[in-house]
Amino acid sequence: MLALPTTWAQTTPVTVGNTIQTVNGKEYYVHVVQPGQTVFSIARAYGLHYSAAVLRTDIQSMSVGDTVWLPVNEQSHAAVKAAYRKNDNTIAVREVVVEPKQTLYSIARLYNTTIETIEKLNPDVKTYGLKAGQTIKVPAASANEHLSNATPNNTTTNTTYKPANTANTSTAIAQSNNTGGSPAIIRDRISPNKIHVTVMMPLYLDKATEISTTKFDVEQRGKKSYKSFDFIQFYEGILMGLQELERRGCHVVLNVVDIPNEDDATVVNAFNSHNIANSDFIIALLTRNPFKKAAELAKENQVFIISPMSERDAILADNPYVVKYTPSDKAIAKSMISIATKNYPGSHIYLIHSKNKNEAAQLAEFEQQLKERNDIKYTVFNWSNVGKLVSTLKSTHNNVVVNLYDQGRDKNRIQTNLLLNRMMSVNPKPVLMTTCNYVRDFSDIDYAQLQNVNYHMPYTAYLDYNNPTHKLFIDNYKNRFKTEPLGPYAGIANDIIIYFVSGLSQKGTNFWRSPSIPRPNGMLFPLVIQQTTPTSGFENQAAIIYKMQNYQLIEAK
Repeated sequence: MLALPTTWAQTTPVTVGNTIQTVNGKEYYVHVVQPGQTVFSIARAYGLHYSAAVLRTDIQSMSVGDTVWLPVNEQSHAAVKAAYRKNDNTIAVREVVVEPKQTLYSIARLYNTTIETIEKLNPDVKTYGLKAGQTIKVPAASANEHLSNATPNNTTTNTTYKPANTANTSTAIAQSNNTGGSPAIIRDRISPNKIHVTVMMPLYLDKATEISTTKFDVEQRGKKSYKSFDFIQFYEGILMGLQELERRGCHVVLNVVDIPNEDDATVVNAFNSHNIANSDFIIALLTRNPFKKAAELAKENQVFIISPMSERDAILADNPYVVKYTPSDKAIAKSMISIATKNYPGSHIYLIHSKNKNEAAQLAEFEQQLKERNDIKYTVFNWSNVGKLVSTLKSTHNNVVVNLYDQGRDKNRIQTNLLLNRMMSVNPKPVLMTTCNYVRDFSDIDYAQLQNVNYHMPYTAYLDYNNPTHKLFIDNYKNRFKTEPLGPYAGIANDIIIYFVSGLSQKGTNFWRSPSIPRPNGMLFPLVIQQTTPTSGFENQAAIIYKMQNYQLIEAK
């Protein structure tokens, strides 16, 4: 677990040279790569946009000793001349105040300089990070002011994205300053032959040395004793997906970033120090607050960011770069209503709610879809009036109860057990559908009761041993990692990496305009990604509903 594949490293300062070589009639500065240097830091040191650099080798396999050619032009000549004339200590500076949500990357872009220069001028920033309200020094007149106008020459180059404020806006959905309420601006690919993916997740690598592998710990304490094991199967699912992609000839550069803390500073520092902005997309398995900050930075840097597990629609608001993997309220309502009408014709649907704000969006979606149909009878019941619901169910037949109640985990568990006990007194038993997963979420649920009410629920990424595709994935996973995939993490990670890498490989950056492709080989679950408005994020419009039959979960069709 300590050998996670990270391909980007922090850069070290670049000392420019004035050696010039003529290639095909054009003059280039010749730079030999030193440890810790990247094509981005080298190009910036020579006053150029990194797309202008010409490499003897592929951009991502560049190693120490390789040669980088930098075109000799007005900008690079001025940068080299300035570097030889002055050292960094004599640079003219001015003081600015850090605004909320600004990062080192955004400040460097705003003032046409580099992160390295800002850190040299402000040692405390490098040590303690950036804070809103802080006064820092930036170059008064940077030698790199022309960066946004630099363009590649006619030789073969490694193309990367062009920021929104450059002269090239051909990839934009619409002109935008990229603030709230604006459509996404689609960047170019980082590399023409590889897909760059960053995975942000809590791996707690700083605690890895505390893990004991003695027989007692493995058998008695188990993996749950260590935080490091909480999400490791998600990472292993990523590796499973990469294996399938490599088999098909898709090349992926994976950047794995450990986010062990939930404060904003950890996320901001990760963006700055792990080159996350230079990704084709980000997969962020983070809790609410870290994801919120990561999504803000992704929007600022025009990188699409995927949330694997969040069920909150709020993450999509005013951020067209967010992709929500879990099914939308619309998808869940549509699937449940379809199953009710198809498998239980003539049924009466009862929607149970509690007027809690957590239920408002789902309730509105169900009511809207039910109103649009003339063949379905339905009634909305407040949970406070559950006694009347039971008496109504006893006097009627062919009933389907859809429970939307959501006031938090403990209250949900109490309500669930009470609802099941009440429904046991009804004959014939109504069908129970829920928009949360009782089987996964509540360990004290009576499975016999769920069986008796013909229980239905959505279950994102449920691995079904009776499904041949799922069984093959499980067997391959067990063979590779010597354990079974538990819960949804491995399957979700496998499908996300396969789907979005396949989409970018097949359609290029046009994929983000309409991220819909036929289901690629190796995927386990359907995925239909749609955007409701041009200024909001994307979400999954495919929901799979399972039902309990003979104490097993089978897909309801």
